[in-house]
Amino acid sequence: MGFIVASLLGTGALAQNVNYKVLKDNPADVANFFVNVELLEFELPIKNIKGTSFCLGLNSYANYNNKFGAEIAFRRGYLNLGGTARTQFELGGFFNFKSKVKVRNQKVVLDSKEWTTNSTTYTETKFIKCPAQNLRSLGVRGGFLTNKEAYEDESGALTGTYRYGWTGVYAGILLTSQMNYRINSDQFGEAGAGFIRRYYADVLIHPFASLTDIENDKKATNASIGRLGFRLGLEAMPAERRKMGQAPVYFKIEVGMRPLDGIYMMGSFGVSIKRKLPKLGIQETKRETE
Repeated sequence: MGFIVASLLGTGALAQNVNYKVLKDNPADVANFFVNVELLEFELPIKNIKGTSFCLGLNSYANYNNKFGAEIAFRRGYLNLGGTARTQFELGGFFNFKSKVKVRNQKVVLDSKEWTTNSTTYTETKFIKCPAQNLRSLGVRGGFLTNKEAYEDESGALTGTYRYGWTGVYAGILLTSQMNYRINSDQFGEAGAGFIRRYYADVLIHPFASLTDIENDKKATNASIGRLGFRLGLEAMPAERRKMGQAPVYFKIEVGMRPLDGIYMMGSFGVSIKRKLPKLGIQETKRETE
């Protein structure tokens, strides 16, 4: 493939022409097995402040040929506002029933430098926008989940601090967006953009739930615990190992509602360990012309 001429954009830099060659443009050829180490996971239930916690976690998922896969997650609180450490476990799967490749203009950072003058820090970033393939998949997912945390009643119906536990299932939709793009420019060398982003919306069903008084270890029998909830979230990770513009960073944000907890917010940050396993299938896609 020959060189392409593009206009260089930047913050604090004049526009100029850059010649580059596309080395890779295949959004389906990405890692298909992930182990994400959550170094810091924070969860805040608005109506249950005692349930606030900081956790360590581990989650993993495997994707077979971009069609279906399995996912698992475990978290354990190391700093908890209440008297009970948060413990979460999930096990589920997903199925992509529709996939489509689109070409979009993708920002590719070629160079970045930082300097300080008179106690003010300046950053200059040089980048170009390239037509790159983006694979989007729509699917469904579902599975089993369980959660234990501290709960403090504020309504007056109960007194004291409790262990709030529930076990149930989740079911929802999953939208995955991924890219794996790499170029070689005449002035700046190799650069690229690669990501996997998973957007989800789930219904939570908790048929089994309980409140246990921490002080006397007795279950509350006069508590009305709901059975339904929901969550919306995004998790993001790099597409490949040690490639240009793809740091091994994992993050996840989530908002939702659970019985007793009410609205909650969750954020997670960590390191993504990934592999491209031939047994799970590696797809090839052809570049579309605009």
